[in-house]
Amino acid sequence: MHSAIRGKALIAMSELDDVLRCEAEHAEQNKDAPSVPGTKVTRGHDRVRVLQVRLNEDELAAVAGLAEAAKLPVSTLVRSWILERIQEPE
Repeated sequence: MHSAIRGKALIAMSELDDVLRCEAEHAEQNKDAPSVPGTKVTRGHDRVRVLQVRLNEDELAAVAGLAEAAKLPVSTLVRSWILERIQEPE
């Protein structure tokens, strides 16, 4: 890599580091701030297995509508239904 290009890349990385540091500080200071629309909710967890479920368009739209009304990701809502069902006494 040409030294002038390398120098510009290092400056850009330094600026990126500054932006990321600033954003991290802001996030830490505002942990309880409401999420903005379009935010994807993720959680750290020990769930590592994935279950795929096939639904038709109408079924998926119905589930997505319920998830939106509950302000939850579709997968979180469906997971809660599954966990409720398997924890029910027989």
